Amino acid sequence: MPDKVLISESDATLRDFLESILTSEGKTVESVDFQDFRHRLVESSECYAAVLWSSAHQLPEQLSSLRGRRPESEKWILFRLPGETVSDSHAKLFDSVLIQPFRAADLKAALKGEQLPPEDDTLAFMRAREKEFAQFRKKESQLREAQRHQQELERMKNTFLSLVSHELRTPLTIISGNLHVLKKLARKWDNEIATECVGAAFDGTTRLSKLVDELLRFTVSVPQSRDRWDMVLTLRRVVGELQPLADGRGLHVALDVKGPLEIEGDPSGLPDALLQLIENALIFNNPGGKVEITASLKNGGKFVSVAITDDGPGIENRELDKIFRPFYQVADVNTRTVEGLGIGLSLARRTIESHGGTLKLQSVVGLGTKAIVTLPVRSQLTIPLATTREVPQPPGEADSKELKAYAQELYEYLEAERVSRRHAEEQKRVLEQTFVETLVSLIRMVDPRVSGGTFQGERVLNYARAVARHLDPTLLSRPEFLYGLLLYDIGKIGVAESVLSKSGMLTDQERLSAQAHAEIGAELLTSVGVLRPAIDAVRSHHEKWDGTGYPDGLKGKEIPLLARIIAVVDSFDAMTVDRPYRQAMSLERARSCIIEDAGVSYDPEVVEAFCRAWNEIESLVRKAESSESPPILIQAES
Repeated sequence: MPDKVLISESDATLRDFLESILTSEGKTVESVDFQDFRHRLVESSECYAAVLWSSAHQLPEQLSSLRGRRPESEKWILFRLPGETVSDSHAKLFDSVLIQPFRAADLKAALKGEQLPPEDDTLAFMRAREKEFAQFRKKESQLREAQRHQQELERMKNTFLSLVSHELRTPLTIISGNLHVLKKLARKWDNEIATECVGAAFDGTTRLSKLVDELLRFTVSVPQSRDRWDMVLTLRRVVGELQPLADGRGLHVALDVKGPLEIEGDPSGLPDALLQLIENALIFNNPGGKVEITASLKNGGKFVSVAITDDGPGIENRELDKIFRPFYQVADVNTRTVEGLGIGLSLARRTIESHGGTLKLQSVVGLGTKAIVTLPVRSQLTIPLATTREVPQPPGEADSKELKAYAQELYEYLEAERVSRRHAEEQKRVLEQTFVETLVSLIRMVDPRVSGGTFQGERVLNYARAVARHLDPTLLSRPEFLYGLLLYDIGKIGVAESVLSKSGMLTDQERLSAQAHAEIGAELLTSVGVLRPAIDAVRSHHEKWDGTGYPDGLKGKEIPLLARIIAVVDSFDAMTVDRPYRQAMSLERARSCIIEDAGVSYDPEVVEAFCRAWNEIESLVRKAESSESPPILIQAES
């Protein structure tokens, strides 16, 4: 009578519990991963006393035929979680079905083929708690996915704003230049209608240019330079620029500053922030009201404090924090009387805080609002201090040249910009190629396994390209496709070599250490902007279609497409290459294993594309064995 028991259980605690019970019953325990578990049942003729299945792994459709080929004396026992359902056709193939958690007496009765002991109150309570924990784990996974989705949307938003801002600037510059010419010509024609129309168009272009400038400052809000300058002169200049706005609304501006107040900071960013605050005080004030601006040293001369006070309608307390959110406006978008995107205050606070300062608002409805800016005299910026001490002055309005000549110069400037852009694109291509070469060198250092003269990264990249051509050819032109395939195992740089090359079964601690490489790799890429699109593939390439993978337990199409492709081609490569703990499989056997695991470990659509690309993949393997595979850099460049 055989005394060996075959189990496949990924949960270390449950596995230890099973082994302790089986050992006490005089059984020899053989614990394997689910892939080897299925291979043993399919190919081995060895008879086991019992075969313990876990419902954490999706039961294959061909389970009935598999059971029919196994010895009748084997006892098949299934573990399932509370709330999980097992089809009647599958349930009848098992001698016993145990609901987790279960008692030692339950497993012993199942091994002997006896009826399970009745459920007591303690066991019922534990199963109810386990069901709740399962729901919590599912919600936690959904929250992590929502967080990643939100971060991706934030990145896409910033990219969109940046692209739109830059793309709008070129046509706006052309339109403004030509409107200058038309405005002058309309005056020469002495045509009031033409003058009025051109003037209205020019005013609209000016407003649109201002909005584009706001978007550009919002998407690139980091300080650009660092210099010493006088806050008093800056405030006087800003007030001078805004005086026409104040006069147009009948507002009185009182500037009370005690100087000189010399500070360090970005001489373009900080004045823009102050201008935004003073402009808001003028725009949102009552006609005929007053705006007071004061500035003085605080805390023994270590800080400069600027206060901007208006006597406008004020802001309700519940709105004070919200108005610093990008694109938020107190007034309804359909009824508001003030134009703008609602990013001025958000940008002002971000600029001030990047200099180590603070921006606070105090407001009383019906009495007015006070903005208090506190800035350190010595800059917190790490940008080297500039040598110049000149205060930046606004450009003069007088244009001494003829407007037509100005338009011609503008056209020539745009042509020069196009040439410069083409040159920049060529430089970018060279830099990208150098970057890929560096990545390849790094990959070969991280995982220098060679088979047939090719590295693992070369083989997997070739297989993935073949699959992608039959699944979604547009993937081949996306940067994340190349970067994801080059870097999906980069996290192994943080795993001990003794773990990666161990020939025996890993301990629980070693298994956790090895599995951590997916999270380590994703974390490494977060600081490299150009590689961020590949983060999801790097983090999720060990997720499984049935949700039993790691690190996040994603399921089905929650797993990024590139990660699903990597899962198939990386597994195929692992099966067909000699490892310290086993010899390589034949190509046909590896292909059969991939097909059997479709819908369990792998995306069925990816497996189908893998099968359609089989002739190409088989050819690639033969070339690799004969060292005829093209270098990885040629693949990357293509």
